[in-house]
Amino acid sequence: MSFGAPFPAAKSALEVTFLGHTTGNISGGPFNFGPPDARRILIACFGFQTGGSPTISACSIGGVAATNLVNSGLSPGSRAAAICAALVPTGLSGNVVASGPTITSGRAAIYLYSLLNTTGIHTDVASSTANNPSATKNIGANNVAIGVAAAGGASSPSPSWSGLIEDAADSFSLQTFTSASEFFANAAAAHAMTCAMAGTAGSAGAFAVFSR
Repeated sequence: MSFGAPFPAAKSALEVTFLGHTTGNISGGPFNFGPPDARRILIACFGFQTGGSPTISACSIGGVAATNLVNSGLSPGSRAAAICAALVPTGLSGNVVASGPTITSGRAAIYLYSLLNTTGIHTDVASSTANNPSATKNIGANNVAIGVAAAGGASSPSPSWSGLIEDAADSFSLQTFTSASEFFANAAAAHAMTCAMAGTAGSAGAFAVFSR
């Protein structure tokens, strides 16, 4: 799928940067966006627990309306994961504001990324509600993949990523949320991305592969 207005001609390889994370809600910040760039996409990844619908109905990043690329979760209730993205060419910092789900006891986390040198928001996405959320994608050369997962269990599950490199993880009472990413200089056919969560129940994962 592709979203957004026309971009200037691409200049170099994609660059992905993990900008940080906040906990307690699906709205938060401020985040440091880095230097303004006409071709900067900001990507907000969410992991949360909700007693109702798991779908994020609206999201903005730095005041710019974002597209919900993929949403995963059992409805109603349990854990959920989502990825939203927006072209945000200006601004050094700002907030992520999302709405829709009712968050259970502050059990939520936001993981924010920047992606530079794109020609638009071009993605191949997948969702999973398996206890060890996973997705398999044909990833092209000069692509970036990002995943976010949420799980609950008898104790705070310990995440272990394969196929992507973990950027952060946050544990609450009986809940864990985590995100991971990787730049692929070379193509990777049928590439498996998995977040193994020991002792999980009611898990969810969302995955997006970004190309130029």
